Amino acid sequence: MALILPSFEATYCRAITVCGKPDLGQDKTLISILPKKPFIISYKAAGHTAYLRLLSICEKATSVHIDCAKKENFPSANIPKPTGTKLGLDRVFKRLDGISIDAGISAIFELPLTELPEGGLIRSSNNVLKSGSLKIRQISAVYKIEGAPISLLSWDLPDNEKDLCIQLVGSTPEKIGDDYLIRSLNWINNIFNLFVLEKS
Repeated sequence: MALILPSFEATYCRAITVCGKPDLGQDKTLISILPKKPFIISYKAAGHTAYLRLLSICEKATSVHIDCAKKENFPSANIPKPTGTKLGLDRVFKRLDGISIDAGISAIFELPLTELPEGGLIRSSNNVLKSGSLKIRQISAVYKIEGAPISLLSWDLPDNEKDLCIQLVGSTPEKIGDDYLIRSLNWINNIFNLFVLEKS
């Protein structure tokens, strides 16, 4: 099985984390194939460089934790250094193919403030309050959400007051396969379109 890597094309997403405890059933030997140290590869996608990190974050190596991000997401002094190859990554996922996992998905999106709907949740809370020379403006917020596929939505407006940074956190039952990361990205991107851009 060759794992398809996300290109982040046609989306505002710039980084995604997919993490969960796989249902290994009776085959406990699968635990041993997960790396104990960060396994990092770089790859080309849609004309830019991106990085993938695979690791197990539990002592008994029972979680599959994957981070994918564009190179632009890292400070120049902290660009990840690859420790493995795509072939090595595929060897791991070939063994995990078809295994069920409760995937926790977190993604960071970046877009101009002007792209948000005027009366939407974020733009409406970003209004400026003025009284004489006094000016008050909300530049960040965290929302805890219940009764929806996502549990958290946060946003932050950097100093340039143009490009908004938004994080979404949620979870969904998944099954590991070659398009595991693509399905995860599509899922969180659909949530972003619904909750942030208010597109059904």
